[in-house]
Amino acid sequence: MRVGIRHFQNCRSLLLLGFVLLPANAMALDWKFEPSVSAAATITDNGTQSRNGDGALILSVTPGIIARSEGSRRVQAQLDYGLSVIERIGDSSTNNSDDMTHRLNATGKAELAEDLFFIEGNANISQALGSLLGAPGDSNLDTGNRTTVGIYNLSPYLTKRFGTFGNGILRYSRSGAIFEDNVGGNIASDTIRADFNSGTQFNDLLWGLNYSLRNATTQNGADTEFESYGATLGYALTRKFRLRGSFGYDKNDYPHLAGTKTEGDYWTTGFDWSPSRRTSVEAAFGKRYYGDNYLFGFKHRSQYSQWNIQYSEDVSDIAEQILNFSGVIFWDCAGVLRQTVNSFEPPEPGCTLAGLGVSTGLANGVYVLKSLSGGVTWGKGRLGASLDVHDSRRNYQQLAGDLEDHTRGIRGSASYKLTPHSTLTASLGFDNTQVPAGLPSGSITPGTDRDDDIYTASLGINHQFQPKLNGSLVFRHQQRESSADIADFTENSLTATVTMRF
Repeated sequence: MRVGIRHFQNCRSLLLLGFVLLPANAMALDWKFEPSVSAAATITDNGTQSRNGDGALILSVTPGIIARSEGSRRVQAQLDYGLSVIERIGDSSTNNSDDMTHRLNATGKAELAEDLFFIEGNANISQALGSLLGAPGDSNLDTGNRTTVGIYNLSPYLTKRFGTFGNGILRYSRSGAIFEDNVGGNIASDTIRADFNSGTQFNDLLWGLNYSLRNATTQNGADTEFESYGATLGYALTRKFRLRGSFGYDKNDYPHLAGTKTEGDYWTTGFDWSPSRRTSVEAAFGKRYYGDNYLFGFKHRSQYSQWNIQYSEDVSDIAEQILNFSGVIFWDCAGVLRQTVNSFEPPEPGCTLAGLGVSTGLANGVYVLKSLSGGVTWGKGRLGASLDVHDSRRNYQQLAGDLEDHTRGIRGSASYKLTPHSTLTASLGFDNTQVPAGLPSGSITPGTDRDDDIYTASLGINHQFQPKLNGSLVFRHQQRESSADIADFTENSLTATVTMRF
């Protein structure tokens, strides 16, 4: 098989890390194990998702295991691991290849001293897009635009309650990102965070003091430092409506262009509103050293639907961006992409793990990330539907010309339960990617501005043969229309999948 030694060693190291990050006394716990195996066969007329791509037959087998700790209040741990072995048979040499890919999501938390000292850890391995400008296909296709990314975080912390006056927390985190074959510069960071917030004796008035310091080292790149300290204030006008604000100072150190600020005062003002138990709204506006800053959040739950909208702005790099979204887990449910947050349970029987974290192209450097996401899910009787939108801008702080990339999209899906054990699903999606000339996106740097539209449609059926045996058959159509004609492609595929849990 064409599996590089370095690739294998990196994945092996991350797998070991996944076990190490579990609490040290987790081996004494009771564990529940759920092995599984999936087999899939895909017929596609464009195995490389390129303008003149050839057809291919893709076969894959994925043994996996989910392990959960049980029986302990002070220690919780869980792990989901899968190894995919892929064989591609095509009409050209580019479609004839073998491969292995790993997936991992491991989390652990232990209370080492009661109500005082805790330790948390997580490790993720997933297949990420190398470039926003390359082929968008999954890792089973031999497009060359997927790479293994490992994210890890180990965080001991102290928490102390000072009567009814206030609560304090002091946390240290060691985290980072590891990229296969140097597609991105590996990042390791150390973070210290201290917070002290008002206690229960303050009824309507809320206050807090906070400090954070993060140092990051990037392979073959410059070191960066992000420091922030400030205070927060809040006042409850009613039981359902609270005003809040914050002020402080950002003091950062990273290579930047002459005349570009990296530090300065900040302030925000906003409100929290909870008109009912099912609805909550938060909004804030402020200023930071790079300009205006906004935050918004909305959640609503009804008998048949759930709604959510989130918008945020912050200084970030690729390690922080992936780490902050590592709790988001994407599932392929008969061709419909669904997600859970910090949950290993699939949304419905037969769903297979599709990926971890946010779907974004790898990028080096420091940028201001402006991220919007939202969606609604609805279900009643045999019918179900969902609609998701996303919009993300990354404004790079170390490049001349105020360069930024922009990704946005919308996806809708619907399902209908034909029988108690069979579900018909359909989905439509649209994604737009904009990358200006001269801005590196993974290994690709466009010579002219790129503007790509990607359309996706799928139709599938999922059937539960037995309580632990599921199968699906999915037809998918993908098409990209690009400002660079050479990047245009269309692809049609038919995938059959069988999953057995033990």
